[in-house]
Amino acid sequence: MAEHLVNSIKKALDTLDILIFSDPERKGISLAELSRRTDIRPNTLHNILKTMLRCGYVAQQPDSSYAAGPKCAAIGSENKFRKFSELYLKNVLEKLHSETDESTVFYTLRNGGRVPILSFSGGSAITIDQSQMDSADFFSKATGRILASFGLNEELDEILELNGLPGKSWNDIDSREKLSAAIAEIKKSGYIIIHENNGIISIAVPVLDAAGRLVGALGCYAPAFRCPEEKHTKIIQALFNSATNIRNYLS
Repeated sequence: MAEHLVNSIKKALDTLDILIFSDPERKGISLAELSRRTDIRPNTLHNILKTMLRCGYVAQQPDSSYAAGPKCAAIGSENKFRKFSELYLKNVLEKLHSETDESTVFYTLRNGGRVPILSFSGGSAITIDQSQMDSADFFSKATGRILASFGLNEELDEILELNGLPGKSWNDIDSREKLSAAIAEIKKSGYIIIHENNGIISIAVPVLDAAGRLVGALGCYAPAFRCPEEKHTKIIQALFNSATNIRNYLS
């Protein structure tokens, strides 16, 4: 029996193949070049790209070229997490806890939201309420700010669409320009420390893959009374070491 293919879907998938595998760094491919390589007329291809752009599978760069979008990155992240055995990540967080004596967490980004993957509190006498952190304002948490800072521009768009601008939860940031400046500061330092109103200090770093793409955010939470400034350096270094170990594991 002859195969009956849906031609428009095949054209879309052929185009997506080129964007994902020919441009893994997402620098962008022009409409004319995509038309040449797919043998699809520019007008037809433009409509296909516009549809995939609206659905999040394609992103458009400032120069109007096209690249794989945030949904493709999310699918890639899901595949990475399949390589994360729960036991491996638990061991990473447990080791991090033993080095810091504080609660440790790993979050990822999905559809503009901060999603917990695993947490470890161990035998600490004072533990952090993880369910409260999960429902907290995105930008009020260290892991949220890390995810916003190191994700793709399109992922930041999704975060803002779902959560809005930070406002009072982060230095009264009420514009994209102010947010970009704050993100630049986090990228420069590579970590974030937040002194929360409930007496908790939260510290987080990004976990990146070998290509520099965001995998998730690794965080440590501690009561302020047992986390003086001299302990911050120890926690930050332990977080960086753990993030490097995860990156190497995924490579």
